[in-house]
Amino acid sequence: MKEGLQAGASAVVEDVVTESMFPAFGGKLVHSVYGTAAMVYHMEWAARRVILPYLDGDEDGVGLGVQVRHMHPAHVGDRLLARAVCTEVTDNGRVVCYVSVWNNQVLLGEGQVEQRILQNRVLHERFHDLWAGYES
Repeated sequence: MKEGLQAGASAVVEDVVTESMFPAFGGKLVHSVYGTAAMVYHMEWAARRVILPYLDGDEDGVGLGVQVRHMHPAHVGDRLLARAVCTEVTDNGRVVCYVSVWNNQVLLGEGQVEQRILQNRVLHERFHDLWAGYES
């Protein structure tokens, strides 16, 4: 990992609510509002943007965990701003970000995204071991 990633580093993702962000399970629409799964997507994307400038060419980040609290709805056409702020970086490549999603001045949700930065070689070895069990 390149030098410089520390608590306080931040990144944002801007988007607009569309029908594809509504919660649906088994092909059945649940509510016609911004869903929690879409919120998690925006939170993870913002947190990934925090680490991208610090990745060496032979590294990538993987998700370790997400915690989210979805507090308010948003409707089609509402503007979204997902913000991630790094709160912790450890020596073993673990990066923790506080994340929040806003519609203007309304806090829609907040939480935490944890990532680990690993060498691509390590990722490929781990993924290969997983895929080997599925080969026929």
